[in-house]
Amino acid sequence: MISYLSSVKLFRLYILLVAALAVTSGLEAQSHQPDTIVAYLLKTKEKPEKSDLNIDNERKIKLDSLLIKAKTAEGDSMRVMTLDALSVFYSEIDDLDNSKKFSDSILLISKRTKNNYFLYLAISYMGVIDYVKGNYREALSNYQSAMEAISLANIDDTKKNTYQSYMLTSMGATYQLLNDLENGLIYYLQAIEKCRLVGDTTGLAIDYYNLGYIYSDMNQWEKCYTYTKEATTFKRVNIPMDLVILSRMASVCLQLNKVDEALNYLRVAEKYPLKYPNNLSNLNYHNAMGQYFRYMGNMSKAYKFLMLAYKEATLYGDPYWIGVQARELGILYLKSKNFSFAEHFFFIAHDVTKEFGYHPQVLQSLSDLSELARDQQLAYGDSLVRKQNHNRILYYNAKFESDKKQNEITQLQKDSEIKNLTIKQSRLWLYLTITTIVTLTIVGLLTYRNLKHKQNIVLQKEELQHQQISALEKDKQLILADAILKGQEQERGRLAKDLHDGLGGLLSGVKISLSNMKSNMVMTSDNVLVFERSLDMLDNSIQELRRVSHNMMPEALVKFGLIAALRDFCESINSMKALLVTFQSIGEERRLDSSQEIILYRIIQELLNNTLKHSGAKNSLVQISFEPDSLSLTVEDDGKGFEIVALENITGSGWPNIKSRVEYLKGKLDVSTRPGEGTSVHIRLLL
Repeated sequence: MISYLSSVKLFRLYILLVAALAVTSGLEAQSHQPDTIVAYLLKTKEKPEKSDLNIDNERKIKLDSLLIKAKTAEGDSMRVMTLDALSVFYSEIDDLDNSKKFSDSILLISKRTKNNYFLYLAISYMGVIDYVKGNYREALSNYQSAMEAISLANIDDTKKNTYQSYMLTSMGATYQLLNDLENGLIYYLQAIEKCRLVGDTTGLAIDYYNLGYIYSDMNQWEKCYTYTKEATTFKRVNIPMDLVILSRMASVCLQLNKVDEALNYLRVAEKYPLKYPNNLSNLNYHNAMGQYFRYMGNMSKAYKFLMLAYKEATLYGDPYWIGVQARELGILYLKSKNFSFAEHFFFIAHDVTKEFGYHPQVLQSLSDLSELARDQQLAYGDSLVRKQNHNRILYYNAKFESDKKQNEITQLQKDSEIKNLTIKQSRLWLYLTITTIVTLTIVGLLTYRNLKHKQNIVLQKEELQHQQISALEKDKQLILADAILKGQEQERGRLAKDLHDGLGGLLSGVKISLSNMKSNMVMTSDNVLVFERSLDMLDNSIQELRRVSHNMMPEALVKFGLIAALRDFCESINSMKALLVTFQSIGEERRLDSSQEIILYRIIQELLNNTLKHSGAKNSLVQISFEPDSLSLTVEDDGKGFEIVALENITGSGWPNIKSRVEYLKGKLDVSTRPGEGTSVHIRLLL
């Protein structure tokens, strides 16, 4: 992902392209073996000593010049620009404390001069410093405050939209690192709208590139392909970003088996000179080349490029890319049946990404290690949900602090306006003006309140009418549904009784007659066998008739109630050996209204039939729980599961019948399922 550093220089964004996640740079690759990567990265997060700062003679001259300019600058604008250049200088040599010191100086000038543009420069770069340090929630608060400051700045709309697009992209990248992909997506889309307004094609390329990364984290590769390809269509400045986007596009094509298209992008990318050592352009290019040769089965060339990308990731010092490249090497060794090396690099990917909180990659690395890691993966998935909820809470706290800062800015502006008005006008004129304004305000408020009150009354009446109409329609539908359901059950009961008493008795009589005939007839041995077979077929017909009759209206349901009927039904399924059903009854059992018991029985009957037909499950649980004022039903299975959206496209009558019966009972229906994780249906009724 890519983020803007500031609005002063148009392409400070590329600093984050090269160092958004990096903690340090200039490492010696041969001094760090793969198994020490995590320890090394943790060490580099510590603040360096002043003697360790890499300030050569050329940089020393530049620093001295900037310090002199800061002391001799005439006017606030020139001084702010110099202080901003000093802040950028120290950030480039990883001295974030000094960088923040000069940003704080800009903040003081902005408060003294009431200049919102200066305030934007200070707060936006404070957000950048927090971003680089990994303080993402503080970065979000500063970015939001910077957005509000630039919206109040006295500059033209083109510049204002440009600076706002910088902050929106930065907020999207920050949310992405916090694993809040939904908010990341929202802010990238807002940044795209701002970039279109000002014609910023480089910004559009970056935002579409970042959108592609979000969908890759969600494993939605078709959408990732669409947005990443869109990023390639914009003209950009002469920086290695072209190589990054082309290489990324090749990798996405390989995920979708678009091999020829991937090769075309690699051929365009290879024309770019790799003159930017240890940055993302080289790393992305070598990674894409390694993936391509691995896909084509050329493991030796794949190893060459992937190992080169891995070394560049360690030189770059970026834990995200170290985890990515370690995983790519693990996949390569796994395809080569070298399981020990595959395990080694998968563990590196897991340790690095877990230490730095890149949760989607942590889950992927756990899946890569082995099937034995599945329990660990599920446990970590639960912790991820808790962490995301925690991050959302922290975000709202950060937003509260941002609102507080905005209130302070607004209050300062009001104080300034009152002061200027006091100087220009006499006290008497001030009193008269204030009195007039207050009077007009009160009259206006009263008039507005009266009109608003009338509008609310009209809206309330219309809403009440709509509610009454909806209630009548719903009552009509319930009455119709009640009549249909009662009619269905009455017809089932009549048919069951007719089949059992009529056709069942007739078949039983035929059997008795045939049995009597057998004893009074002399038949050959062959005829005896045929006769016996006919009697057996008659017995089977009688049993099938009883089964059908029982299913249409179970005798146990009528005589003994819902619990007994469900227990008999589950035992009948168990006797077929196709599915093992466990039935549980919790709480004090009691009889319900006969229509309720029949409907609940039909619901569970339909759910278990669906499990037998479609789930491929081996085990199922049917649980009914009685509470003082409610009843809960749960049907679960360990089958293959499905995507929950598939329920919206069902054309059969089974699932719609279940929903209509639950709605008729005024119950609440909840379905939980995922492919490969079984299905759970929970129904709750108020009694």
